[in-house]
Amino acid sequence: MMKRDVPVYLITGFLESGKTQFLDFTIHQSYFQIPDKTLLILCEEGEEEYDEESLKKVNTVIEIIEDPEDFNADTRQMLNKKHHPGRVLVEYNPLWSVDKFYQTDMPRYWDLAQHIVTVDASTFQIYMNNMKSLFMEMIRNADLVIFNRCQDEHPLANLHLPVFINPITASCITSVYISKAGTSGLFPNPPNTAFAMFPTPDCNGKNSLGIKPAFS
Repeated sequence: MMKRDVPVYLITGFLESGKTQFLDFTIHQSYFQIPDKTLLILCEEGEEEYDEESLKKVNTVIEIIEDPEDFNADTRQMLNKKHHPGRVLVEYNPLWSVDKFYQTDMPRYWDLAQHIVTVDASTFQIYMNNMKSLFMEMIRNADLVIFNRCQDEHPLANLHLPVFINPITASCITSVYISKAGTSGLFPNPPNTAFAMFPTPDCNGKNSLGIKPAFS
């Protein structure tokens, strides 16, 4: 039997930007279920926590990596042999360097399917003022950027324009979602969501995490 590719979904964003909320909601949706095991790798722990018993019901296991030096090629190989996952989700700490994530070898058949960034609109400008280079590294190869917890005092133009001033970045991002709610408020039918899509010519149809049908 031919071995199938294992899609890897990279979800990153600064602390308390909504990564856990986004993943926890998506993992439990019916459209996201697969027969094989899902491996969820956590590279940081925020205020939001996963219910491991609930995750077991959707055939999902958690592995926690506490040190950036431990998230290396050998660790990825070990986790692959331990769990034989059909899908991998990585909740990644951008302070560990997203570029390093890309540069580190993955096990055979693991294939990066989608790179998603979550952004808390209420703290976005602070990060842009103080950690702009790190933010730009985080979104450089992103397929989707989600601005959540938006309020009326956060003009949409101020939110998405800085993402696209870098032509290298703009060539890779496929879409931006802007929500007044938290990330789980985006699904499945977001009543308070402004939707902005920026298609780019050289980002061609990667497998979605399963969220795009929710917006159709």
